[in-house]
Amino acid sequence: MKRFLISMACVSALMAGAQSPLTLQFADTADCSKTAIYLGNRKGLSKFDAVPLKFHVATDGKVVVDSAILHDMDFCPAWLYVGEDAFPFIYEPGKRLELSVSRNSDGSAKVDYKGDNVAESKYFSLYENLFDYDRYFIYPPENDTISVEVKRGMLEDNYKTASKELKRIPKGEIRDFLDTLTQDAYLGYNIRFCGGDKEKSAELMKKVDLNSWIGLYNYLPLWAFESELSEPDFDADMTPWGLEYIEAIKKKITDPAVRESLLGHCAEAVISWGKCDNIDDFWTPFVEFAGKDSRAVRRYADRVISIKKNKSGMPAIDFSFKDRDGNSHRLSDYFGKVLYIDCWASWCGPCRKEIPHIEKHYKEYYKGNDKIAFISISIDEDRDAWLRLIEKDKPEWLQFIASGEESEALSKAYGIMGIPRFLLFNADGTIADADAFRPSDENFRQKLDEVINRK
Repeated sequence: MKRFLISMACVSALMAGAQSPLTLQFADTADCSKTAIYLGNRKGLSKFDAVPLKFHVATDGKVVVDSAILHDMDFCPAWLYVGEDAFPFIYEPGKRLELSVSRNSDGSAKVDYKGDNVAESKYFSLYENLFDYDRYFIYPPENDTISVEVKRGMLEDNYKTASKELKRIPKGEIRDFLDTLTQDAYLGYNIRFCGGDKEKSAELMKKVDLNSWIGLYNYLPLWAFESELSEPDFDADMTPWGLEYIEAIKKKITDPAVRESLLGHCAEAVISWGKCDNIDDFWTPFVEFAGKDSRAVRRYADRVISIKKNKSGMPAIDFSFKDRDGNSHRLSDYFGKVLYIDCWASWCGPCRKEIPHIEKHYKEYYKGNDKIAFISISIDEDRDAWLRLIEKDKPEWLQFIASGEESEALSKAYGIMGIPRFLLFNADGTIADADAFRPSDENFRQKLDEVINRK
């Protein structure tokens, strides 16, 4: 394998007077542009919640870090991405770690660790591999033919391997952190393997420490906490469930990181997944308890405002987007028909799973119907990726893209915090449903026809 190493020192103020300990070396200069680093810089942030470490390549070849703040941690889990390959490591101010990126014979990326926290970083990488969800579960579930007994055997073997390797790490705070992660992963999968055995699951849940912030990486405090609440009904008014959630946090949760995480999940369940007859009945006591500076309050404040502005029958908030030739269009240009709008992106797996359903409805039932228009609006920042996909799939309904400021305006107007998201507008330019049913909904045509035929 050819190796042409380019040393790239990352320099940044992590905390007062501290500097980034990270040096990147690339065997292939093209990998530099494919690189991203994510930090779990708050307690409990996994790789799915981690924040990007902002950096740019300077003219002298150094990678200059723009910002990297560790909020409530002395060290944190981190992930180096080279293309689609992810490499975990432990990030700690005051220590130096070198990551050397090269390629295996099959073209996949490879990382070697040198310097401080090497044993810790290698173990963290092993941990993520041994306890990766895809090792134990296959999606979709109907294709998962591996028995629970076999899965338990796999888990036991992997747990023994992890326990053996953990002993190689010097004793200290990082080893304690990794040890707790490992124990939690082992407990978490055993809970998952209970399936519908609620009695067995409840027994294992008793072992969960509700106030362990490390448990958040494996969702244990969330599962155990919510297992003692009533079942949420997302088709009914979620206010009572949300208020029950708040009261339970008051009584049971003392750890600030766990408290903030549960508040975020409560708000997400009520505001994003459910609905409220009157949003203020939930939001006012939520803000009073969480505090205006809470991350959950800051995250969902615009969404609450959009809910108030986007009730059924209210005038639609106009926004702009572009076609494949770069020409600008506005939502209001298409009033006069019922508009069913799909907000998606080429990189979004759940979004792409909905597209065949749109195609089926359109081709079999709605094509040529002058009372309804189907519109897909991508929020891709990579315009070429969007173009490649629509040129490959050749969808017959209208295709547009909203990037940058247009995407931000669309998201703010309708409180879009995740995709896919579907918007439904009446022909007169008023809102029918600002969080509409999905194309995969078994009653899709019935629900859409009710809007089309509304007098």
